[in-house]
Amino acid sequence: MRTDRTKCVLFLTIVLVALAALVAIIIYVNAVRKSYKLRVDCLPDPDPTYKKCMDRGCLWITPIEDVEPSCFFPVGYGYRQVTDVNRTRNSEIVELERIDPKLTVFGDEINKIHLEVFYETDTRLRFKVNIYFSILWLKHLRQNLRNFGAFSEEQGKGFHQENREMG
Repeated sequence: MRTDRTKCVLFLTIVLVALAALVAIIIYVNAVRKSYKLRVDCLPDPDPTYKKCMDRGCLWITPIEDVEPSCFFPVGYGYRQVTDVNRTRNSEIVELERIDPKLTVFGDEINKIHLEVFYETDTRLRFKVNIYFSILWLKHLRQNLRNFGAFSEEQGKGFHQENREMG
């Protein structure tokens, strides 16, 4: 009789511990999902997969809502404003730099950007982006453009090289 009662208590204890663990896991997963309020799609391919996402160095969390991407950039990826916005009557100009240059998703990413936004009409904006790059980065870009057939060797001879690396 005593062994039957011991077995019953043991069984109920195991069930309660398992239920508590399950509830803790559900709470944790929902907290993690909600902690990423801004999800910028890191893999806008028509058929995103977990492996493609991980290979790119991004995060994969199944979204709560269908409008959120499953694969998104990690926290700390992107740019921050490093100068005050210079406002004129019809434009705004600002300098941006990568938040963490070591955090790379695509490789050879641009670290510094000079962004100009022009308000040309009430319904038209024009964006002008100047990138600060090194000659090494420019040579890499030219080779990639050739590889994709963007221009031939003959056209590449006229490719303007300018080193605008900021100090």
